[in-house]
Amino acid sequence: MAIALPVLILVAVLYSQMDRSSASTSGRGIPPATLAESIATSVAIAEAETKTPPATDAAHPQWPVGPADYCRRHPRFARQLGFDERAILTTSSPTIKGLALIQPADATTQERVYQDPTWDDAGYLGHMTFDPNGNVYVFPSPRVSLIDNPPEQQDTLYRVDSDSAQMSAMITLTADAPVSAANPFGLMGTTYDCDTASL
Repeated sequence: MAIALPVLILVAVLYSQMDRSSASTSGRGIPPATLAESIATSVAIAEAETKTPPATDAAHPQWPVGPADYCRRHPRFARQLGFDERAILTTSSPTIKGLALIQPADATTQERVYQDPTWDDAGYLGHMTFDPNGNVYVFPSPRVSLIDNPPEQQDTLYRVDSDSAQMSAMITLTADAPVSAANPFGLMGTTYDCDTASL
């Protein structure tokens, strides 16, 4: 529409300058209706060419709407340790630091809790992310004090192997600002994108 206004002004000026009687009787000049139609067609073509089409080429495929981590799987070590489908991994147990595998009690069995010796190496942990192979990704998240979660160690992402259950540092990210006890948080969240196979 930015093109249309100047063109309309041009049409009005041309129209007012034309001798209507000579254009209609002698055949000189372009009749106003023909000039207006020609300009309107040019404006429509120019506007159509300036519109940006939606990105649908191979470089920008259209992904379906839905959860990005639809391909996630639970770790294999849970079954290998004798836990059933009721078992859950948690980082928010009030009495356990780090990661824990808990199977709730039922009418015939008591609650079962398992914690690999490596699962508390990073102190208290935040959100978990699972990949298609059942590997688990966690990061430190300070709770009560900074003793178990020193600020300088909050930018490390840990991977828990789906088979061995061993937790090890995967990558340490560079902080944008110097670490501080005033803001001890590093990583704040993760997700796995199944469409691009990326964490």
